[in-house]
Amino acid sequence: MHIAFVTTELDPIVPGGAGVLVRRLRDALEAAADRVTVVVAADQVGRDDAVVRATGDDDAGWDLSFMARSKAAAEAVADVHAHDPVDLVEVQDFDGLAFWLLTHRGDLGFADTPITVRFHGPVDLQVEAIGTSTAELDAVAVMERESYAMADSVTVPSPGIRDLVVDRYGVADQRVLIGSPIVPTSSGALRWSDGGTDFLVIGRLGEVKGSHDMVDAAIAVLTDHPELTLTFAGADGWSATANRPMQEWLGDRIPRRVRDRIRFAGHLERRDLDERIAACRAVVVPSRFESFHLAAHEARRLGAPLIVPDLPAFRDLLDPEHGAEV
Repeated sequence: MHIAFVTTELDPIVPGGAGVLVRRLRDALEAAADRVTVVVAADQVGRDDAVVRATGDDDAGWDLSFMARSKAAAEAVADVHAHDPVDLVEVQDFDGLAFWLLTHRGDLGFADTPITVRFHGPVDLQVEAIGTSTAELDAVAVMERESYAMADSVTVPSPGIRDLVVDRYGVADQRVLIGSPIVPTSSGALRWSDGGTDFLVIGRLGEVKGSHDMVDAAIAVLTDHPELTLTFAGADGWSATANRPMQEWLGDRIPRRVRDRIRFAGHLERRDLDERIAACRAVVVPSRFESFHLAAHEARRLGAPLIVPDLPAFRDLLDPEHGAEV
């Protein structure tokens, strides 16, 4: 089969959880002798023989509206399809990226080609989680909702998310497919060793990730237990509430008495992150919304304890019956 992925992220070219998922799927499919084309709608790509970059009108840079980006991605995958027919197209949900392809599928040559939208992070759930939105994001939420309705299928990472998509978005149960992201099997070279003093939070700093909730909750714990520390391992993000970088905003919330024990390690490469997981007290996921959280599943593969919120993403996967504290 010839399969096309349409995304705004592709590890390691453009960082992000969706990009890791796409890269692992591409590698697994190519190992099984399928052919894969990845169309990336992002300005960081530049020239790369491994992907097709969606360029937009006149390649005028990426100061594009969400609709213009959706159109550019659709036209890029249509150009691939015209020269080398595609058997299946999978498009991410967030940013409304699938909208133009699905509303113009006949004109673009995809009337008889299955198109699936992969649930990863619809904006309405994210803005609901943080309580902040804009008119532009409200429009994106409509694009994403309509994409779920128009797609031939919606691919979700877990049973809990399947139930959410059926109940919240009205997608018929038979159109929702479970396709869990690939979680690498631990090599056994590193394993969690009990006795660490560091609580580890993995992922980009952000309000939807609950970074500020984690800081607020940790202050009392660190005050009462001076032997403990908290480390955030992930790139800086942007606070929609404070309108400034998350790390700056978080820093202002931390009192002097524990400031030296709340640390920001930034993005860590795989080996460095595994070493942190192996030495930590526990991995904490303070997110207000998640679709899967690859790093949490990878931490479990290394044997580390997990503390996770009660979210659909973790039900029947990461809960007390499966070794996580909720």
